[in-house]
Amino acid sequence: MSNKNDLNVDEKNIDELFENCKKNKLSKVVRKAKWFSIIRNIIICIFVIIAISIANLQALGSKGQKLLDDIKEFNYISAPNTFISQYMVHVGGLNGDIQYYTYKIVEDKPMYFDQKRWKYSIIPLFSEMIADVTNISIGKAETEQQLYDNPKYNKYGRELMKFYYPYVKYDKYQNDLQLVDKIGDNKSMEMVLSFDKLYSIDEVNKLIPKDITLTWYWVDTSNDKEKEEHKSSEMDYANDNTKKYISPNEIALEDKVYGIKVLDRHGVIKESPENTFIDVIESQKDKKSRFQSEYKRIYDNLKGKDNKVTKDDLKIQGVVVTGNVEEMKKLKELPFIKASSLGIVVDKY
Repeated sequence: MSNKNDLNVDEKNIDELFENCKKNKLSKVVRKAKWFSIIRNIIICIFVIIAISIANLQALGSKGQKLLDDIKEFNYISAPNTFISQYMVHVGGLNGDIQYYTYKIVEDKPMYFDQKRWKYSIIPLFSEMIADVTNISIGKAETEQQLYDNPKYNKYGRELMKFYYPYVKYDKYQNDLQLVDKIGDNKSMEMVLSFDKLYSIDEVNKLIPKDITLTWYWVDTSNDKEKEEHKSSEMDYANDNTKKYISPNEIALEDKVYGIKVLDRHGVIKESPENTFIDVIESQKDKKSRFQSEYKRIYDNLKGKDNKVTKDDLKIQGVVVTGNVEEMKKLKELPFIKASSLGIVVDKY
């Protein structure tokens, strides 16, 4: 009788032992499966992160290159006598950054002028935010017109040249040609000449003395409505229509004007430089870019009855010239020059 009970007990123990072995094996299998799943998920996550990072960098790089190309293209019709030299594109995260340097050419001498920076993002809301463009105004200003008249500098202390519209009547015109006598004979300089009226390119070429280097034509790109907006006018204050506000006559700074570059980036005079200006606005007006709306506005304002822009449609309201002291003296008292604004002055040798 006791032997039978002992046998039953042994069978129970054996069953429990096998059951425990099964549970242990199953537990090990489950643990291995869990670890395998965790490791697999980690590897998948790593590959996904790497793939997303590569795709993000490619997208940022592509967008940065596109924006850089847009900036270079826009430089052809803006930035008087100013060219892009070194540039850098930085990408990281969801944002990118373009930084580039500009120089001017004064009588075959390149001179560092400015550094500009653009931020952009693959998220449209934060895309292409410009930075580092604040100009510095020097001098007291009791009125807004005086604020316009005061000298303006970029962040590196380079004075920005002023352009005076021929269809705006100013109380005071800047005449920096009178400063030429005070500049040493061993100097060369850059100067804006604002005209008394609009001229054709051929007329301008006849007006400017031959030994003066003409580097840039200032093209009239405004329509009649925009021209009126450049003039002083009486307006109501936004928060009090019982008081009147007199807006000043606008003076354009060199970073807000459009025209034709006569020199290439090596300082070589281009043949028929107006063709580059026309080709750029024609090719860019329908191309999606940071500056498309401005290209479209300029093209619409310039095009003739044939719906095209030709050399005859380009009216010149001023120029940028360079020369030494003796050459610049020849510009004094010329009747078609309404205002003059000095730019960069460099050592002749």
